[in-house]
Amino acid sequence: MPATTDKQRLLTSLFTALRKSYTPAEGEERPVLEQLLYAVLRENAPADAADRAYRNLTERFFDWNELRVSSVHEVDAALEGLPQAKAKAQRLIVLLQEVFESTYSFDLELIGKKGLKQAARQMARY
Repeated sequence: MPATTDKQRLLTSLFTALRKSYTPAEGEERPVLEQLLYAVLRENAPADAADRAYRNLTERFFDWNELRVSSVHEVDAALEGLPQAKAKAQRLIVLLQEVFESTYSFDLELIGKKGLKQAARQMARY
């Protein structure tokens, strides 16, 4: 038992020292749907490339519905510089289509008001 306590104490002091030396990077606050879209862009990609691709999407497409009905080639062009851009473009379109078919909108903020299990189940579908 003392070994476990010592390990906990060591980890606690390590995390305390790290918090004093480093400040965690704060991500940009986004609505749930936009956070999901950004997560697709961020997968296996550096943050600056994902940020640039996200900015390109918001500038090139009027809204999420326009992106949903666009071709994979059009979305792929907006994701220049991202690894696996074509696959990510397809995933973005499929995600938006799935959200639209389930809610007939692009607002997922109600998920936060559901219980954790129900919200996780719904998110897993997407």
